Amino acid sequence: MAAWLQRLGEPAVRASPGLSLSEAGTQLTLGRGPEAEHWVAVAKHRLAAGPEPASRTSLQAGVRIVEATLARGGIAAMRASIDAVEPLFGEDDPWRTLCCLIDGVGMHLQGDLEPARERLLEGARRGSVGAPNVQCLCLAQLALLHAERGDWQAAEREALRARGQVDRYGLGEYPMIALAFATSAYLRARRGATDAAGADLLAGRRRLGELDDFVAWFEIETMLTLARASVRLGDRDAARDLLDEASGKLAEAPDGPALWRWRDELESTLRGGAEPPGEQLTAAELRIVQFLPSHLSVPQVATAVHLSPNTVKTHVRSIYRKLGASSRQEAIVRARGVGLLEDDPVSLGRVS
Repeated sequence: MAAWLQRLGEPAVRASPGLSLSEAGTQLTLGRGPEAEHWVAVAKHRLAAGPEPASRTSLQAGVRIVEATLARGGIAAMRASIDAVEPLFGEDDPWRTLCCLIDGVGMHLQGDLEPARERLLEGARRGSVGAPNVQCLCLAQLALLHAERGDWQAAEREALRARGQVDRYGLGEYPMIALAFATSAYLRARRGATDAAGADLLAGRRRLGELDDFVAWFEIETMLTLARASVRLGDRDAARDLLDEASGKLAEAPDGPALWRWRDELESTLRGGAEPPGEQLTAAELRIVQFLPSHLSVPQVATAVHLSPNTVKTHVRSIYRKLGASSRQEAIVRARGVGLLEDDPVSLGRVS
């Protein structure tokens, strides 16, 4: 789309409200906030000054949804715009996928979790047809919603689906996919998949750095999620930098209480405050947790993770202590309870 618009040339794009709106949407996809704002203003001007196009209602609705996505008026205004504009679209209109994402995010960030879940599920369903990038963000937001509820299995499932769409459709180079990388990094780090989490963390930070004055809630949420991943991976300096950057932008999202709460929780963690049991485990310990339900002996686990048997034993003792467990079986139960292990029955082995 960007190449086609460039071939047409700026004068031709500027002369057409439809092409100007297409340019605004393209710049939005590329994470360029000021350019998207510029071209949506051009589209509005052409609609106001030009003849009556047959598609005026659709174009006006498109302008309003791009403005809602940019959310310059805050989260409440973003949701109000979606409420006003969504009825203008037909049931099968592709714009409805974006409506679901924006509305679902707004609900989540303002604390309406169950309605948010339903809207994001609808967006993921609609996006599977022709908007995999928007679907990917719906799934990433769903993962964060489930994590907030403490449903770690559901969170990991949706994060995995989002990450799969990134690879399947080649979305990894788009800056607007930063949140999907961040969410995957956080949940993979929490589970102990440190190598994959580290790769996602780097990709997320790279894409985040390519955003240009994009959408405030999106940048803040991505920074905070990357900071959580950094904590889990043991890089507290990186987490602090990301947290400080997010804190500096929070004034742009004053009506998103979830963002402020997540910031405060991270601040407490970095200052040495108490963490939930599952969050206390180090990345190395999280790797060992995955072997607790297995038949592998300590030397076998040590070989699998390239550590000495004594080191594995030290990690196991630390895991017991942090989970408040006195036996392997109790540690497995508690690890499942906080989402560190799947609930599916597995054969239990001896790691003690």
